[in-house]
Amino acid sequence: MKELLTIDDICVSYGNIKALQHVSMHV
Repeated sequence: MKELLTIDDICVSYGNIKALQHVSMHV
């Protein structure tokens, strides 16, 4: 079990958040 987020995890999480915000703005 990882204790720290890797750079990839951060990038994926950030990308998902931005994608959700982008979609929500156009609903």
